Amino acid sequence: MAKFSCNSSTGISICLTTLLSSILACLLLLPTHANTAILSSSRNLAAFLLTSEKHNDNMQHKKPLYDHKNGPEYYRPGIRESLGGDMAYNEKNLQRSQSTYHTIRNVGGIDCVNDIYARNTIDPSKRFWYIGKVARCNGTVSLHHAVAKQWNLFEEHACRLRPVELGRSFKTNTFQLWVTNKGDSEQDILQGMKNNYNGNDDSKDIHLTQIHRDVIETDAHILQQISLMEVGALPEVVTNRGMGFCITCDDNGNICLP
Repeated sequence: MAKFSCNSSTGISICLTTLLSSILACLLLLPTHANTAILSSSRNLAAFLLTSEKHNDNMQHKKPLYDHKNGPEYYRPGIRESLGGDMAYNEKNLQRSQSTYHTIRNVGGIDCVNDIYARNTIDPSKRFWYIGKVARCNGTVSLHHAVAKQWNLFEEHACRLRPVELGRSFKTNTFQLWVTNKGDSEQDILQGMKNNYNGNDDSKDIHLTQIHRDVIETDAHILQQISLMEVGALPEVVTNRGMGFCITCDDNGNICLP
């Protein structure tokens, strides 16, 4: 019996062709009914090989789940390379941003810090999810520019933090970032929730302001001049047992009851 050996990927097609030729040649030595059965099997084998080749070719040219031009079908953090340069979502940039956050806060205090929330406008419950804090040198950088400068970090972290609630809004116009008018406002907001926002506690002075995505383009020349040492971020961390923190606001950023 002939013995076949394929030692490289380029020889696979030649080996298969030789194998099929040998099978067809053997048909001449068999009875008619056997010829019919084996010929049918050979045809099925050839059809399978052709189908597999087309399938593999299609897989190589399959459109990725994330299209940087047209946006994602849905958010999956592991299917693409993180973009954004100094603000790409990776360990190096996150550590640098957190270190800068603590440096700015230690020098400037709470006046340099604001809480940041993310929202998916498709969500009918109007929930705003707490995703961390932003710090800036408030003498040289505005709050809007501090968030816009780090937009990529905040957006991707938000979608990783709340993939169900925010994931589908990743890189779309339904994703929004909002900031509080004061830092470390979580406890005041929690107290307001307990009191049903009756206006008798510090939560009455807290409201949110939206940071629009288009600032990234309209003020690109200003953002390029902001040093990495002038802005920082402290992303929120949720453990497996944590439920996260969210508030309900109207479209103007006023906190209200759910």
